[in-house]
Amino acid sequence: HAVQDGLSAALYVILPVVSQTLGLNFSQLGILRSVNNGAMALFEMSSGILAERLGERNLLVFGLVCAGLGYIGLVYADTIWFIGFCLLVVGLGGAFQHALSSSIVSSTFDYKGRRSALGLYNSSGDSGKLTFTALFSLAAGYGIAWQGVAGAFGVVALMGAGAVFFTLFMV
Repeated sequence: HAVQDGLSAALYVILPVVSQTLGLNFSQLGILRSVNNGAMALFEMSSGILAERLGERNLLVFGLVCAGLGYIGLVYADTIWFIGFCLLVVGLGGAFQHALSSSIVSSTFDYKGRRSALGLYNSSGDSGKLTFTALFSLAAGYGIAWQGVAGAFGVVALMGAGAVFFTLFMV
């Protein structure tokens, strides 16, 4: 949850820098953000149906991989179309996290432990938002290009996907 929510929140600080770098106006920036949010909303609504066919755990890992690849794609983005595609992929990845993770946590813990587990799960999302946005802001303050930070975030997401895969399938 920390990684997915962190990646989603980081777009609020990354996209203005990207738009300034590529000379995009506010309308174009809004469209890009809408592409990301639209993909997330569309696939979050259907994630339960997909999970019944493909499995919650599979889609959770798939979502982190998508988010990571979308962020790595941003490193190479030089047009609004390619940025839009990358944000669509990031949104697709983020869509599977909330509903499916909550379901996995709820089904893993019995009644007594469920509240604490869901509370920890939800607070980790807020920690991720704070961490990713702060890291980007610090990196930008130190003169590190947004592409480097976006690439690093993508790698973190792919490593997170590996950790989730290992945790859910190997343990």
